[in-house]
Amino acid sequence: MTNDKTKLEICEGVKFPDGTIYKGMLLYKMKGQWNGEKKCGYGVQSWSNSNKYEGYWKDDKFHGKGKFIHAEGDVYEGDWVKGKAEGYGIYTHVSGAQYKGDWKNDLQDGFGIEIWEDGSKYEGTYKEGLKDGKGIYIWADKSVYNGEWKKNEMQGKGTCNWINGEAYTGDWLHNYMHGEGVYTWGDGKRYEGEYTKGKRYGYGKCKWADGSVYEGIWVNGNQHGEGKYITADGKEKRGVWINGRVIEILS
Repeated sequence: MTNDKTKLEICEGVKFPDGTIYKGMLLYKMKGQWNGEKKCGYGVQSWSNSNKYEGYWKDDKFHGKGKFIHAEGDVYEGDWVKGKAEGYGIYTHVSGAQYKGDWKNDLQDGFGIEIWEDGSKYEGTYKEGLKDGKGIYIWADKSVYNGEWKKNEMQGKGTCNWINGEAYTGDWLHNYMHGEGVYTWGDGKRYEGEYTKGKRYGYGKCKWADGSVYEGIWVNGNQHGEGKYITADGKEKRGVWINGRVIEILS
């Protein structure tokens, strides 16, 4: 019959064969005699490549509050579970970019705020390290997208407001306006209809600032096919357009 016991001791410094140095609490195991050790409680470990961890341990793994300093200067400070970033934490890049928010399995997961060195910013949800769900992205020039994301791309329903006064509200796919939406210009021009890969494509209605209207088929951003045109003074004409130019008047 063995007499299994454990003993928690403060270690002034242990150097491992790979050059790693640990200072802190060690949990020793004894089976008849003392053998084996596990880092437990608060401790500091430095690696031969200049990485460094300061914080709490459990069963030889980062666990609890801690800070990991990468050799190149990036720093993560926050919660750890079984050796991985999990819970709330702040990751600061040496470039100045920073993420504050939720983590799971070493990846951004949940709600977070990320700021890049050029001043652009995202605030919203993440999944497995990627923007996913609902969020607001502000570019360095202060243009704003507010809507749905999928795997780091604008996808689903969303609104984008550009600093030149133009705006789009509608469907997005792979960062493109794609599906149905409404686009407005600063001078009052307005298009409502279908888009494909960022261009007016399919059926749509466009009203210009002077009150004239085109309603019909669009291809690659231009009137193309049969459509109806109403002049600013209310006269209506039907015709056929090719690449934005009318080639035949039908009525």
